Amino acid sequence: MADSSFLVFIRDESVFHASLARVAFEQSRDIENSARLQAAVLMEGRRVRVKSLDYQTSTIPSKLVDGDFLDVLKLTDNTVDFILGDVMGKGMDAAILGAMIKFGIVRSLAMCLSGAGGLPEPAAICAAAEAEVVHHLLARKSYATLTYARYEELRRAFMFVDCGHSSVIHFSHRTGQCWRVKGGNMPLGFAQEQVYRGYGLPIDPGDSLLLFTDGLSECCNRWGEAFGEERIMYMLRTYSGLSPAELAGMIMKIGFMYSAVGFDDDVSLICIKELGSADDPAVEGGLCFESLPGVPPDFPAAKDLLDSFLKASFPAYEPSEREKITLAFHEALANVVEHALPPAGGTCNLRWRCVEDFLSLEFFYTGPDYDWASLRSSEVGSLADSGYGRFIMQEAMDSVLLAEGFHGRKRLVMCKRIPGGAVNV
Repeated sequence: MADSSFLVFIRDESVFHASLARVAFEQSRDIENSARLQAAVLMEGRRVRVKSLDYQTSTIPSKLVDGDFLDVLKLTDNTVDFILGDVMGKGMDAAILGAMIKFGIVRSLAMCLSGAGGLPEPAAICAAAEAEVVHHLLARKSYATLTYARYEELRRAFMFVDCGHSSVIHFSHRTGQCWRVKGGNMPLGFAQEQVYRGYGLPIDPGDSLLLFTDGLSECCNRWGEAFGEERIMYMLRTYSGLSPAELAGMIMKIGFMYSAVGFDDDVSLICIKELGSADDPAVEGGLCFESLPGVPPDFPAAKDLLDSFLKASFPAYEPSEREKITLAFHEALANVVEHALPPAGGTCNLRWRCVEDFLSLEFFYTGPDYDWASLRSSEVGSLADSGYGRFIMQEAMDSVLLAEGFHGRKRLVMCKRIPGGAVNV
């Protein structure tokens, strides 16, 4: 059996020390029911390969068959699509629904690719898949959570749609920070139809990403305490140097040992690592923005610096379109200063980056939660007394999302694709 001191440790402390986790990893080889753990299998077709990416998929069913479904697809030379879903319930019924949803996604892909519009966006694929399967889910009063994600090698971008699924965990090799990322769609089967929103993240060399089903985060120890996403974040950060295959095995083993019954729900995960290269195509800039009590924030200087970067990186871009981006940037920074930074003063680290035609603006700060994603319809028409900043941000940018780190750290990310792409500066 597992050593009780480790179980007490992860009950009372949220921080994983590398030495204790390593001991747990070694001891888990001899735990009871280890046959189930060793039975974790790959659930994908022919392994796809991209020179700057490595990944590993793994799953442990709670029964002989499970309701989790996953796949990895290479639709172009420079993209990899990752599908991970979880059907409500367990056993044969859930497995049948999972297979049906996966078939619906593949069929939707085939229909989208048969058109003349090029590679469809993840949001369009999810909308087409929902149209294929939603009537089956509604008829059975069931639903499924889903993450459909795409790694774009040329843009160094991770684009995804979150349909009520567990968070995506992103470890940033550049900063050593780990981030919990969530989207805003409902699960498949919750409604007859919904408007799908896609999100984007800039990815740097050495970054790791983890997709998982809630069988991992919601498994409970003998005291009824869930494993939780924060512990998963600590594991990803602590063992970020491992290969995806080693990391997948480590997470499965520690989660299995933590659980009082050795996983009572299906558990599936996808570990992804950006391998990077010596010729990183990213062009970036930024500054540390400081807010001081009694001193007006210097928003114009920050805007001018970003505008200079945009002029140099996208010289052919229309000035009016460039102004929309700088206005969205100003509104985001003003909201951070007003709602997140303390009255006594604080700092917000700013970073902007472009790779090919993919522009990202990032705001790193520590502070309380703020509702960046919600957006009332017709802000101008309703003459609302607030909310215009969020409206401007979402109108000007393709994606706006908030990622959460440790100890109140926040990361606001705004992304946009610029027609024509960037030039080398």
